[in-house]
Amino acid sequence: MPTEKTRDGNLGGSLSLLFSGAGDNFVAFFEVVLAVHDQLKELGAQVRDLKLLSCIEHAHENWDTPQLKTKELELVLFVFRYNISRVRLMMCMPSQVGELGMKLQKFFDLAKFEVTGSLDHGGFSDPVPSAVVEKFHELWQADIEREIPTIGTPEWDASALEALKRGLDPVVILGNSGPSAGFQTMFASYLTGTWTAIETMAGDLWETAVNIHPAGLSNLGGKVSRLRKTGKTSGPSMSGKADDSKLVPLSLIQMNQFDLRQKMGTILKERFAFSRLDGIREAYASAFHQNSSEIDKALGDDSLDALSAVRNVIVHKAAIADEEYLKKTKYLKLPIGKAGVGAIVPLDGEVVVKLIAPARASATKLLGAVDSWIARERSVSMNSTQG
Repeated sequence: MPTEKTRDGNLGGSLSLLFSGAGDNFVAFFEVVLAVHDQLKELGAQVRDLKLLSCIEHAHENWDTPQLKTKELELVLFVFRYNISRVRLMMCMPSQVGELGMKLQKFFDLAKFEVTGSLDHGGFSDPVPSAVVEKFHELWQADIEREIPTIGTPEWDASALEALKRGLDPVVILGNSGPSAGFQTMFASYLTGTWTAIETMAGDLWETAVNIHPAGLSNLGGKVSRLRKTGKTSGPSMSGKADDSKLVPLSLIQMNQFDLRQKMGTILKERFAFSRLDGIREAYASAFHQNSSEIDKALGDDSLDALSAVRNVIVHKAAIADEEYLKKTKYLKLPIGKAGVGAIVPLDGEVVVKLIAPARASATKLLGAVDSWIARERSVSMNSTQG
């Protein structure tokens, strides 16, 4: 850390004051915040905009999911929303910690001022006087009671977003006070967590759909490579051979007590590698091979290829670009800086959101398309039976 002086003093000293708790009151805290901001600007070459606000806004926005027509798919949607919500909560957590820290300091300062009539920098001996502690809890509880009536209202929603934005101030300073490896790891977890949610949903959705509509799906009559993208993705098929796709191990039949009427999806799921995008596409191409244009469109979206490629280089190559990553992303419009072989793939909040948001939207469309496909087939079947 450079040590040149500025009008507000030494940068390292300012940071020490900020994070050691030596700033004993709310006003002093923000004076230090502003001082650090000024000094970081003067050291412009070392300042990096992590664009954390993009994550906050993305995590806070409404996420519309389809109103399902197929009751059996409700659990698939519920689990998908849960897994995505974990990522959204992780995105908010740093800011929540920052906002909570500032709020604690604020109410402690107010309590100290009301009890002692001053906000000196001397601090208190340990323990803090009981009168200050009691006043602090009184003020804290009063604030909670003021907020309770607004919970669930548009006013609360707007207030929560503003609180998250305020909480970014200390987080941004932390991100620019030293190595940003921790933030890169955090961004990587958002991407890998979202991909895990998508691949899990795709597998659960396929299994459930084939279980509840084995007629026409379980024969796997579609061409396995129908949705595979030549040039944009690479890697051999992870699925079983076409000639073997209808073979079922006797152990699975026995496990289901020889009743396979609603278990074909569960049994056949093992034929495909749902941990890979190619494997997901093969599974859907094989089962949904008629009247599947909306399903094909959702699965064929480049946003899934982009998220998958970046996720794979993070998980399998420690986020270091290699020839395979460059080959996979050559034809994709990635919202990310180019990285040569051996370079770390650069991530920030804006990049993360531009990778996550469209991929999540495509996965949501896939869920809606499969739901519509099943509802349509059921309607046709019912009409033919009545006729």
